[in-house]
Amino acid sequence: MKLKIVLLFSLLSLSVWGSGDSGDRNISQAEKLFSYFRNDQTDSLYDAMSITLKALVPKSQLEKQKFSDIEAAMGKYVSHTPWTLRTEKGLNIYLSFVQFERERTACVASFDNKGRYTAFQLAPASMFETDEQTPPSDVIERADTIITGDIRLPAKFCFPKGRTDAPVVVLVHGSGPNDMDEKILALHPFRDIAWQLAQRGISSLRYDKRTLVYPGKVPESVDEEVVNDALSAVGKAAEQSKQVYLLGHSLGGMLAPLTASKNKNIKGIILMAAPARTIEDVVKEQVTYLLSLQPAQNADPENAEKMTIGSIRQQSPYILGDLHQTDIAKSLKCKILVMQGERDYQVSMKDFNLWKESLKDNKNAEFRSYKLLNHLFTEGEEGKKSTPAEYNRKATVPMYVVEDIAGFINKK
Repeated sequence: MKLKIVLLFSLLSLSVWGSGDSGDRNISQAEKLFSYFRNDQTDSLYDAMSITLKALVPKSQLEKQKFSDIEAAMGKYVSHTPWTLRTEKGLNIYLSFVQFERERTACVASFDNKGRYTAFQLAPASMFETDEQTPPSDVIERADTIITGDIRLPAKFCFPKGRTDAPVVVLVHGSGPNDMDEKILALHPFRDIAWQLAQRGISSLRYDKRTLVYPGKVPESVDEEVVNDALSAVGKAAEQSKQVYLLGHSLGGMLAPLTASKNKNIKGIILMAAPARTIEDVVKEQVTYLLSLQPAQNADPENAEKMTIGSIRQQSPYILGDLHQTDIAKSLKCKILVMQGERDYQVSMKDFNLWKESLKDNKNAEFRSYKLLNHLFTEGEEGKKSTPAEYNRKATVPMYVVEDIAGFINKK
């Protein structure tokens, strides 16, 4: 059971937790929040919220969340560890492990630059344990570096064992400070894809995003955030193989046509959960859905949309306009594979159908949608749209997704 304060996963993981940077102040504030929570001090919890979170979480919802309910599920509270600052996806979070009689859990908080919290919740302790998995025995990984001007990004080539001349797929993440595995809470979709591709005779190249490695360098365009480094990775991959493919997820998929238009040697692009509409349109749909998940409907959807769009406009205004991705895709000569989870609430089937309509006359375009999959291409219950809570559960990108990617690459 977890504290049901809404944690808004904005489109393409623009911000998972928040980005407060005043460590000592926020550690003290996190301890205060936990005290408010333990003592059911709803007014104090609500007053400490960020403006954006207040637009999404009505006070009446907080009033329903009693610490005694948590104890009923997990046993009596025993203790909690001192708060520590940790970086997840390049963003600062504050973490304390809480021991109940029957379960150990993690309490996580994040803050804006004014010291108001943007997230506060209990989550499985396993989400924050070190994940040090090694690749399968038939997969070889080699460290490398992607260089764009003065930007240097840690990277990994992933090869099928005994073969270094295989096609190479460059993996391009969505917005926000993603690592090379595209780790989001308990999930690692890019690592899953890389290892499974290697087991099917296909190499890959993945890299940490510049907004993770250089958090102080704020991009001013989609080229700075995504495209330039993707092109550098394509150039690095071309040193290994003449068959280079580009796989973009979310914003990376949205910008894959633009990236491919700047390098004619790319053999094909794979768009996974790629918006075909503007980011603003997709975010509005997201916010409406997230608010519908709340038991209390006192939040104003229109105001919540406005606040969320305003937050994105402050962080990354360049992604809100029309990026003409479908028009650019029409002009490409390379192969195109569009993939979509039918349960995805972040980028919906509306976008998938727009891609199909836009590329209906392109004989080199293929389309795959999956009934069980969410935005990160892990499975859930058929017929039920996914929720942010799914990203807390450990899961792997299914083999059939990677088999479709491999089939697309190997098709003559």
